[in-house]
Formats: sequence, structure tokens, C-alpha cells
Amino acid sequence: MTEKPDITAPVTARMCHDLASPLGAVGNGVELVEMAGQTLGQEGELVKASVNAAAAKLKLFRIAYGQFHSEEILMLLKSQLCKRLGISQAAFKWISLFRKFWKRI
Repeated sequence: MTEKPDITAPVTARMCHDLASPLGAVGNGVELVEMAGQTLGQEGELVKASVNAAAAKLKLFRIAYGQFHSEEILMLLKSQLCKRLGISQAAFKWISLFRKFWKRI
């Protein structure tokens, strides 16, 4: 008896890839408007929030249905955490090392 191929990961990867480019273009457009010093208004803020939410969902779908390994998932989670906290990954590493050192004392 042969095993059925798992097509979930390749299909999800293709869908995420196809959606990432248009979302990135819209996000870049919003960023350019902000860099030009123009206010976005309610509509622009709604577009900005929607693009950010859609990009976060794409990342989640890539993790949940993609071909990620546990190490890649941890690296992605660490980068997202650093981004949310507003610190660099190097600072995160120092904080982690300090906490390990502090527990030993």
C-alpha cells in the first residue's frame, strides 16, 4: 500500500508566496506616504492595520502549514518578539545570557 503525498505544505507555501507580494506592495505604499510627511487619515490607518494583520496571518500560516522545522520556528518567534519589544536580536541574546548567568548565582 502506498502513502498519499502530503500536499498541504507545498500548496500553503505557494499561496503565501503569491499573497506576500501584493501585501508587501500595499505596505510599502503606506510607508512611502508616511515618509513623505502626509497624514494617512482614517482610511489610510485602516489599510495600514489591515496589511499588518494580513502579514501576521501569512506568517502564522507559513508556520502552521508549511515545512518549518522547530529551529526555524524558534528563530521566527524570536525575531517577532524582538520586533514587538523594539530591541535588536543581539540585545535579546544578551538579555538571555544575563538571565542564565543570574540564575546560577
